Amino acid sequence: MYRTLEPLHAFIYFDQGAARRYADLGVTHPHMQYFASRSAAMGAVGAGPVVATFFNFNPAVIERSLPAAWDIASPDLLLTARDDAAADTYAATFAGADDVVAEALELLLPAVTAARSLLAGRALAAAYAGRPEPTEPLRRLWWAVTILREWRGDGHVAALTVDGMDPVEVLHTYIATGGVNGDILRLTRAWPDDRWEAAREALVARGELTADGALTDVGRARRTAVEDATDRLAMPAWEVLGEERCARVQELLKPYGTKVLEASGLSAMLR
Repeated sequence: MYRTLEPLHAFIYFDQGAARRYADLGVTHPHMQYFASRSAAMGAVGAGPVVATFFNFNPAVIERSLPAAWDIASPDLLLTARDDAAADTYAATFAGADDVVAEALELLLPAVTAARSLLAGRALAAAYAGRPEPTEPLRRLWWAVTILREWRGDGHVAALTVDGMDPVEVLHTYIATGGVNGDILRLTRAWPDDRWEAAREALVARGELTADGALTDVGRARRTAVEDATDRLAMPAWEVLGEERCARVQELLKPYGTKVLEASGLSAMLR
């Protein structure tokens, strides 16, 4: 379910239409656009809550973006810009597919309801779950996908926190799984070279990473344990649907996730 829904949310961070809308509000730097637009549902927060909920970004970069962004544009304005950009992309992606959207919503909304009933410790999901539910189908789909995505993400942060893995070490192990473009991940997370190298050396010293950046059996087992914990924490949202309805959601939405990947440039981030 994560692989099915992720493209239908994460495209927004690569969407040029969204970037133009933020720039029209005066928020022009890519880092400020990202941190402000994604955290805006929490209100005009400072850097601290964003460091905590986003987990693996360089705090210094976040501190340069927040709370300064709110002096340029309010959270409500940025949320409106983001939602409008998402609606534009969904309108192009799901053109002529009203029946698909209607059925997908019918299937997904019970999962959203389940997630919204279990918000303890899920700060970012709670912020989005507290926003009004749209009535227009495409905006409603974007709203649902965003809640489910951030709900799972909050669980992933919890799993990483329990494990005790350093944020930069997390990035190294994620790159080593082969599922992400390491150059782009390193650029967007913006850690300085010395901090990046220190994390790599620590993983090598503990026998979790080889000198050439591959996961060892020990490192793979640790990463797998975190991912398994994340999946367990995400399961309550999907148990209410069951296997058959989850499979139907995948059948309906995967082709449109592929379209968004190709159109947004998000595919460059993934391998």
